[in-house]
Order: sequence, then C-alpha cells, then structure tokens
Amino acid sequence: MGANRMLIQRAEFTDARELTNALSDRARWTTEALLAEDTVAHEADRTAGLLAAWADILAAAVGDGPAVFVAMRGSSETWVKLGQSLVETACRGNRRELEDAARHAASELDVHGRARLIAHLAEIVPSMVGMAGGIDTLLELDSLHQLSAGAEELWVSTAAWMIGALSELHRNEMGMRLASLVADDRGPDLWRTWLQVAATVIPAEAVAGFQPRAMPSQFAESYPRELAKESITAAHCGDADRIAQSHAQFNALSHEAQVLLEMDLAMMIATIRRLSRHKKNPNAGGPAEPSPRSADRDELREIASTIMDAMPAEVVERTGRMHALARRAVLAFMDEDSTTLAAIVDRIATWESKSGHSSYPDPPFRFPAEQSLTQANDLFQLGLQYGFGISKRAVADGAIELIDRLSPPEHREAARDLLTKMKRAGLDQIVEVDQLDDAPGFLAAAASAAWLASNRTIFKARETVRLSLIKEIRESEAKALRVPDREQITDISDDEALGFLERMYGDGYPLPRDPDERALWELDIVAVIKQHLLEVPADATTNEQLKELDARVKRILQAAAGTPQQAPKKERAPVSRKQPKRQPKRKRK
Repeated sequence: MGANRMLIQRAEFTDARELTNALSDRARWTTEALLAEDTVAHEADRTAGLLAAWADILAAAVGDGPAVFVAMRGSSETWVKLGQSLVETACRGNRRELEDAARHAASELDVHGRARLIAHLAEIVPSMVGMAGGIDTLLELDSLHQLSAGAEELWVSTAAWMIGALSELHRNEMGMRLASLVADDRGPDLWRTWLQVAATVIPAEAVAGFQPRAMPSQFAESYPRELAKESITAAHCGDADRIAQSHAQFNALSHEAQVLLEMDLAMMIATIRRLSRHKKNPNAGGPAEPSPRSADRDELREIASTIMDAMPAEVVERTGRMHALARRAVLAFMDEDSTTLAAIVDRIATWESKSGHSSYPDPPFRFPAEQSLTQANDLFQLGLQYGFGISKRAVADGAIELIDRLSPPEHREAARDLLTKMKRAGLDQIVEVDQLDDAPGFLAAAASAAWLASNRTIFKARETVRLSLIKEIRESEAKALRVPDREQITDISDDEALGFLERMYGDGYPLPRDPDERALWELDIVAVIKQHLLEVPADATTNEQLKELDARVKRILQAAAGTPQQAPKKERAPVSRKQPKRQPKRKRK
C-alpha cells in the first residue's frame, strides 16, 4: 500500500480527513446533494485530494480496483473507468502515481462525473474505515506501523488496516484479505511489518508467556509453532541474524501455514492494542457496556437470510430450528432451567427420527454446538476487546459449575472432561471445545456462552443480553417456518415498551426517552418489557402476567438500590417489661 504513509495523514489532505469524518451524514453524499452549490464536487483540487485519500483507504482494505466497481461491470461511463484506474493505481503503492491519478481523474471529469464518483465511493469507504475502528484509530495504527516497519515500507497502510479490522472483531473480512495477500505471495511483506510492530507494542514478559495454539494435523510436523515467539524476541533484541533467519523460515512455509501463523501474530497485536486503548481512554463511569449485537453481525445475518431463502424448505427448517435451539440452550443455562435444557438436548438428538425429517449428513449436534461455540467466542472476544481480563480458564471453571448443576446427568462427566481439557489447550485468546459432534460438546459450548453472557463484568445489563437471545431465537424460528418478513415480530420498539410501562404504572413513568440516557437498571426494565411483548401481545396480557412483570421490575429496582428483599419479620405478642430503677452512682457498691 501507500509508499510511506497513508495519504490522508498528510497536512495537505486535512480537508479530506474532515470530509471522511462526515461520512456518517448519508444525505450529504448523494449525487443530488453533491451537485448543489459549494460542495467538494465543484472544485477539482478538493476532489483530487478526497479521491486520493479514499483510494488509499480502499486499496488497504480491498486491494483490488475492479472489486470496488463490481456493480458497474461493463459500464462505459468515464467516471467508472477513471475511478477503477485510480484504485488500481493505489493498490500498486506508489504515492506520487496515486496523487497524479487523482488529479487526472478530477480534471477529466465534469462536476456531474465527480459527483457520481464521490457518491459511489462514499457508499463503500465508511464500512472500510469502520472495520478499522474509525479514521483516528486507522491513522494511529498507520503511524505505529510506519514507525515500526520503516518509512519506505510498502505495506504500512495495508498492515495497519488489517490489525484495525481484527481489533474491531471483523475477523472474517481480515481473514479473507490475509488469505488473498498470501496467495499473491505478499505474506512475507506483512510478516516483516507485523513482527516489528509486535516487538514495539508487546512487552518481552508477555511474549515469554505466549503459548502457540495446536495446529491441524496436516501441519503438525512441519509447522514451526515457536516461530512467532522466537521472531518477536529476536526483534526485541535487535539481532539482525536471527531476524533474517526467521524471515527465511517464514518464506519457506506453505501458504496455508503462513496464513495460520500470521493470523496468530495479528491477533496478539490486536488484543494488545485493544487493551492499551481501553487503559488510555477509560470512560468516566467505568468500562463501556459492549453491545451483544454488532452492526457487522446484523449485516451477516441479512446475507445469511438471503441465502436461506434460496434453500429447500427442509434445509431451511432444520437450520433455523437448530440455530434457535443453540440459543435456547444458552438461555436455559442462564435461567438455571435444567428441565428445558434436557428437552433441548433430546429434541436435537431425536430430530431425524421425527416424521417428515430426513437424515442429515453431519452428526446431529455439530451445527448447534458450532453455533453455541461461535457465540461463546464472540462474547469472549468482547471481554478481551474491552480489557476485562477474563481468562479461558475462568470461562471453563464457570461453565463446569453450570454443567454440574444443570446438565442432564448422563452427559455431565463427558462435558466436564471437555471443559477441563479446554483449560490446558492452545492460546488463551479463544474458547475451544475439542469434540462438537455429540451432546457433551454441545453442552460444554452452550455453558461457556451462558457463563460469559451472565458475567456482570462484561454485561452489566443482564436482561438486555436475554432480550438479544430471545430476538435471535424469534428470527431463527420465523425463518424456519418461512414466515414472510412483513409478518415477523422479532423486535419491539422503545415507544411500545414505554407505553406498556405507563399502562402498568400510570402516565409519565419516569424513564428517559433517550436510550443513551438510561442507567443500567433502566435498560434492564425496558428489556424485560420487550421480552414479554415479543411473546405476548399487549392486549392479550393477563393480570397474572402483569403481576409477574411487576415482580421482575421490582427485583431489578431492589438490586439497583442495593436493598435485596428480606423475609417478613414474625409477629410477636406484646410483652411489657419493667426496667429496674438505676441507683445514683454515689450509692452503688
């Protein structure tokens, strides 16, 4: 990527940086809005600076000019051809060529062409910047990589964007970019850059405690498990010979092994960066409350939904049901409902024996177990991301305690063994369950997710987490039944919840209308009402259900006030006691 630094960092591109920060205002970046007077599209010089900066970001993230314009494939429009050429130039990594290409594109296009090109890029750049945690984080990382890897390093911005994406939990996007670069024999460039960055940000004592993960069997004999650790140590010491030797070892690896090794190294850096950012910028009221559902997760669900719509009905039903059952198992652990948990295990085990269900090629528990394990890792990564210091050993111990109390007895010992083994295996950066093909593995994964979801260190608002699970269950079960989107009830608005609270307690129930102004206990109260309304319409709610809701709301209020309810005192018969008159001090013996 950029020959020595991301273009948007340079002083002459201050305007481009300000415009990039304004991308959240979508109305500002339509073609029609850009054609209005006094916009960036009316000035060729400003347009050139903006195009160069955005092409720089896109090249770091995508690395492929045609991919940015795939929707316009075959178009003869001049702005499309110039835009594609611009991003391709950025991918070659020559700063002067990129600046020239940006000026050429801006001067060749009239205001209409510039407006259309800017509008198109403005739809793509925000997600690329978002994957790196925002423009400030991206620039901070770029400076770090530049400092560590050398001013003339070709891969500075690409390496910085990838670490930023991984820091923000966009592992899939980062992984695809990594695999693409390694396939193009660019793995060694990233390896050199990341080693220098790792030596800069990771203390020597942390490197000494680093335990490489176990590799798949196909790499077991040839994979140098200690190479990352040894290479960072060599960089710490400034030992040029050992550094050169580590580069040679890396270059000799297969592409598959290079991807695995670089992913491990990148995860180390991303975790350290997350922790250091959290410590440098703590919130006034303590750590930020992470959301159980991120924007990228919503987007992935939309993609999955589109794919599901094209599948046979039987496949859709099983996929949706198993996805929902995985969430229901987590919820059952959280609610300490052993009866429901046993029923879920039985339903998964006997799915294929039911009338109308054909056999499934994989073991019946594998898919729901994988879903529970993915959820556990999402929650675990949030813990790492926000610097809460939760270890994999603590997750295993907490899950074992849930297994002992709640899991079906016939699977208890095997699930315990899997969780005990998890404490000793691999890196302490992911939750691992060795066997996911049967009930013990499913229970171990679900218990791990439930312990993390119930952990008040990560999620202060417990009912908000439960609401997130219930919404996902509703979505999955609706998909399983092919319920049209317009008929699905998978969300309840704040206005509906607040209106129901006013029905319960009278007009003007004192909760802030703005969710950002609510305290944790207020978030939980709204979440409890939403959970109820997802299951029971407001008009169909019975008096008994209202009493139960009232009790749940009061329990939240009591917990928030730190005054747990005490058992009522026993009534005592009145007893008259006569206190003897106390003698004056001078008369006491």
